Amino acid sequence: AELCGLQVATSPLSHLSFPCLVLFPWLWLTLFSKALLPKQAGVRVLQLIGEGSFGKCVKVVNKRNCQSWNVTEKRRHLFSFPQEGEQLAIKCVYRDPGTASGSDSIDREIRVHGKCDHPNIVKLYGYYELGATVALILGFVEGSELHDVLQISRRLEEEVCASIFLQILRAVDHMHSMSIIHRDIKPRNVLLATSGRAYVIDLGLAVDLSDQSDTAVAHEQTAAGTIGYLPPEVLQEEEEAINFAMDIWALGITLYEMMFGFSPFLPHEVALPAAVEFPDPSWGMVASSDMRELIMQLLEKNPRKRIRSADALLHRWFTAERVTAVDKLVGPAQSQGAAAEGVGREDAMSQLDEEMQFDLELNEDLSMELDMRNREDLELGNQYFYQYYLATVVEGGRQDYFE
Repeated sequence: AELCGLQVATSPLSHLSFPCLVLFPWLWLTLFSKALLPKQAGVRVLQLIGEGSFGKCVKVVNKRNCQSWNVTEKRRHLFSFPQEGEQLAIKCVYRDPGTASGSDSIDREIRVHGKCDHPNIVKLYGYYELGATVALILGFVEGSELHDVLQISRRLEEEVCASIFLQILRAVDHMHSMSIIHRDIKPRNVLLATSGRAYVIDLGLAVDLSDQSDTAVAHEQTAAGTIGYLPPEVLQEEEEAINFAMDIWALGITLYEMMFGFSPFLPHEVALPAAVEFPDPSWGMVASSDMRELIMQLLEKNPRKRIRSADALLHRWFTAERVTAVDKLVGPAQSQGAAAEGVGREDAMSQLDEEMQFDLELNEDLSMELDMRNREDLELGNQYFYQYYLATVVEGGRQDYFE
């Protein structure tokens, strides 16, 4: 359909963060006023993925390559070159001119995300600026949030947990190796693609400890993150609470929830947590001794004794068979060109063709919202996705449950 000059299409089971909403072909897209979306120009808008108080995210497809475009008002920073026809997600974020911290947060997210080059971290191609708006050009992931899968299935089998968690852990270890703390690891910030690959998303709270300004911000915002995934040292406001160990704790909570379907601690217990307990085998949720050991090491109360990401990757729970299966699933690392050398480098532009074709005109009169009246259909689609994921990862075969 064509809505006010926007070519709007739909696709099955599409998802990305900020905030993430699962979309299906039968959900309607409508328009209302005073919003922000790219106009049809260098990209074709496919659908709205999600929106929040700071902006919105739309799915687009790249329409053309290598066309000259000279508009001095727009600032463009490109790290790698998307192919013609490639589906992307554009995350449009509003800058508040009166709030310096909000503007700094956007700049920090771009800079930190631009350093990450890993097959289990959603790809950042670059960004545009126009006035008070920043548009981040991200790789599009077709799948569903881990949180949504758990809402339907309640819990995952141990083999599925191992496959997903190994990928998440590799992404976090990559960030830690570059002095980056994610600070908001949780099921909502993990995407499960229909191929079986897991992606860590939303680096909005991430900080680079090698950057003094980031370190200062992290110590000012010690409680940044999501309640339920913050470690006890952060809640107790310990002086050295901001370090890689806070991501490790969040990984432990996430793995426990994946396996058992609920958090290991009640909300009032997190600040002074007791020993990690596991459900009685009579509940039908039996984890192997190796898995329980890893969870306990991830949820070690003392951050100095908590296992590191690099050591966790070598844990015996990740058997050779499981590692090989994930290696076949993930494939080679995605290259982000100049992204690995940091954000804002002018030579990145010269490598790509300085006049990139993403002609992002920002239209403040158009928007789209989701018609959520088909909530039952959405939940049914999630069930089909989970069955598809089990067939791909556990059984090693691909069955088309979407039929």
